[in-house]
Amino acid sequence: MHALLTEAESRGYTAEPQTDLQRGEAVPTLAIVIRGRAFPLVLTERTTKVPHEPTPKEERQKERNP
Repeated sequence: MHALLTEAESRGYTAEPQTDLQRGEAVPTLAIVIRGRAFPLVLTERTTKVPHEPTPKEERQKERNP
């Protein structure tokens, strides 16, 4: 994201904060403005939920304090 914004600014474009409504809630976003037109940026990270496996230390603590 930093490299993208740095390049945009070196080309004379600006980055502006914006607020969009999603599902009735205000969500802050960022847009690059080129010749008066705003292009919103969205950065997402896909994650995978992994079940927690208790460590031996966590097991001992659980036995002492159920």
